Amino acid sequence: MKTKLFMTISLFLAITFFTPITFAQDASPWASPNEIHTLTIPRLQGDVNRHTRAVSSIAYSPDGKTIASGSEDNTIRLWNVSDGRHIRTLSGHGGAVTNVAYSPDGKTVASVSWDHSVRLWNVSDGRHIRTLWGHRSWVLSIAFSPDGKTIASGGIDDTIRLWNASDGTHIRTLSGHTDNVNSVAFSPDGTIIASGSNDRTVRLWFAGDGTPLLTLQDEGNVESVAFSPDGNTIATV
Repeated sequence: MKTKLFMTISLFLAITFFTPITFAQDASPWASPNEIHTLTIPRLQGDVNRHTRAVSSIAYSPDGKTIASGSEDNTIRLWNVSDGRHIRTLSGHGGAVTNVAYSPDGKTVASVSWDHSVRLWNVSDGRHIRTLWGHRSWVLSIAFSPDGKTIASGGIDDTIRLWNASDGTHIRTLSGHTDNVNSVAFSPDGTIIASGSNDRTVRLWFAGDGTPLLTLQDEGNVESVAFSPDGNTIATV
């Protein structure tokens, strides 16, 4: 009798607590997003085209045909989106690659690393274009301005540095954060830079002269920032 009673109570609890969740999932468009395609690259013995350590960053090319991935194995690898084919490997960093970004014209990939550097690469042939030095420690974030003329990088030295994309010259340093700068982003019109930090703030800066615009207090470390397409909203993680 006790066993039957226990089974009855258990069944009742299961129906009470789990059925609404199941119904909510069925009704939610987020529960089962439409999958575009699943691409499986077979793991081959001695395959030298795969990253050998954790992948830390990924970026689509502007035309959507290529993906760049940065890894703790110190390399950036380019991949064909349609079939997953490895195109080429960009090697030269002396530490883990923490972030990658394509230029708006898709001709250049920028990467940042634990080796304190920002590096620029030619996408068509994988050639290393130049290395930008200035950060005093690991560099964690990278972004191109919408016109492709300026690069912003953020790092563990608590600063954002702006660079001329055409010749690599340092333009200015934005100081104000008191901890790691984990993420940088340009507004769609290129006039504002947003930065997220372990100091629990998002800071907005005028891109033209680096003047601080606004500081937004968050509840924890800000790992990533992004502007909405119209530039009126910022999302943070």
